[in-house]
Amino acid sequence: ISPVMASTKMTISNNSTNYNGEITCSSSDEVIEFTANGRMNVASGTTLTISNCTLELKNTNYRGIRVNGGTLNLNNVVIQNAKGTGGGIYALSGSTVNITGGKFSNNTSDNGGAISSNGAVIIISGTEFSNNTATNQGCAISAQNSTVTIHNATFTGNSSNAGGAIFIQNGSMELGNETGTETPKFTSNKASWRGGAIAVSGKATVLIHNAEFDSNSAVFQGGAMILGLN
Repeated sequence: ISPVMASTKMTISNNSTNYNGEITCSSSDEVIEFTANGRMNVASGTTLTISNCTLELKNTNYRGIRVNGGTLNLNNVVIQNAKGTGGGIYALSGSTVNITGGKFSNNTSDNGGAISSNGAVIIISGTEFSNNTATNQGCAISAQNSTVTIHNATFTGNSSNAGGAIFIQNGSMELGNETGTETPKFTSNKASWRGGAIAVSGKATVLIHNAEFDSNSAVFQGGAMILGLN
């Protein structure tokens, strides 16, 4: 289905519907609300684009958007108050997630309060991640076997056990760009174990062109970042 926002509120109450097409809001005051069984699915070979909306997930038992081999484009979208496994977005193998602008805030999960990825491609530019929490790892982003590229983005006040903002395992991550015009910023993120801002595990590779780390903290090791986490 290809819905277009025509009112100030849209409710997602089914967890099996596949979404393909565009959802466009006139402003972030227009809310897509997820109820107890609500979830958007993006299947293989399909593309869902959401623009200028707020996704309110506080009443759902599921991940807000499940990308299973398809493509998800978010343009100036706010995702907030998610509670549950996988948080706001869960991207599976073969999926692509493009996020431009917008904000992820106050999302809570076991891994990846805002975004959890396994085998997907994640590209982020100009997005704010604030006050997200994860009980295990990667409070804002938890990525396994994935390719993650982050251009201009801010990570502020996020917390987890390992990787207060980002946890990456057996994949790759690139921060900033070669010209220095795009700088991800990590401020006041916390880990109760290791990697206050970023924790890198397994055979993951990380390329940092430029990034700023300020006032991040970990109880044991890697106030800003830890590499080779076991």
